[in-house]
Amino acid sequence: DKDKYDQLPRFRPISGVENNISLRDGRKRYLSSIIDISHQGFMLKFPDSEFMKRPDGVLDEAKSFEFFMFFDKVGFIHGNCDMKWSEPFGDDGYVAGFQISKVNPIDTENLKEALKYYFRLKEEREIL
Repeated sequence: DKDKYDQLPRFRPISGVENNISLRDGRKRYLSSIIDISHQGFMLKFPDSEFMKRPDGVLDEAKSFEFFMFFDKVGFIHGNCDMKWSEPFGDDGYVAGFQISKVNPIDTENLKEALKYYFRLKEEREIL
């Protein structure tokens, strides 16, 4: 749930860094941008509601995806993730939280390197 998600240390992308991520669910590819990220998951912003709609037009809440990220110094990061929550954002967009469910050890190391080079800790979450 979102409350548990917000308790984990999160990192924001450094301004000017290309922070796009591609999700695939077997039928379609969805492009989004990273709002924040951790070793366990990420929050993404989707520009339109097509991401959340099934072919019958109903919003789809529980999905698993394959994800792909790329960073210059690090390379590709690939794995699987599960959507844990979503909510409307702006006129037609959505934000959604994802938990990483499967990633190989090399991609885990690449994720750690990407966090080091391209992201900064969200400090306001860590101050008690």
